Amino acid sequence: MFVLNLIYDKEFIYMNKYIKRLRNKFFYHICDLFPEFVTKSIYKERLNKILNLVTPVTFNEKLQWLKLNEYNNAKLVTQCSDKFW
Repeated sequence: MFVLNLIYDKEFIYMNKYIKRLRNKFFYHICDLFPEFVTKSIYKERLNKILNLVTPVTFNEKLQWLKLNEYNNAKLVTQCSDKFW
């Protein structure tokens, strides 16, 4: 019985790694396609609040708005935030 559980555990660990890898690949592509949706869902999940991007009030909402609207593919922001030139 112990050997069977050990084999099952190894298979479970392998499947768990495989599922995580698939989830990460899926999430990476979703982030590229729908950045606003992903930002809102992560904000809701972590802070348990709805993200208001129309009229941002809190500092965190304003940072998310800047990330999606102003800093999206801005070369100057990338250059200023890099540690190495």
